Amino acid sequence: MSAARHTYLLIHPDGRLERVISEGPLALERMQALVGGHIEHVLMGPLLAAMVNEEGLLLELPRNRVFRCIAGPVVLGRDEGEEFAGLPEEQLALLEQAYGPDFTREEPNQ
Repeated sequence: MSAARHTYLLIHPDGRLERVISEGPLALERMQALVGGHIEHVLMGPLLAAMVNEEGLLLELPRNRVFRCIAGPVVLGRDEGEEFAGLPEEQLALLEQAYGPDFTREEPNQ
């Protein structure tokens, strides 16, 4: 019996989007490789969660263009209690549309 396929959305610091596909939920080592270090779970809402580098700010990683309060890459998925699950196709499509190449964030006046 094969594990279910999970698809996550990786948002690089420069704003590039990349789908990450895994047979089953992402393993700890794979999540750490994607964010470049120890992971921190961030609940983004009832249907959305993120894994980020817990030391991103201390390591002075570049700020994420989409999620400015986070330094480094962001992996989006679903929080299912003990499991960080992939996103359904409909949600992936909405996120890609919202944060795709035409995404612009108005920066505050300095």
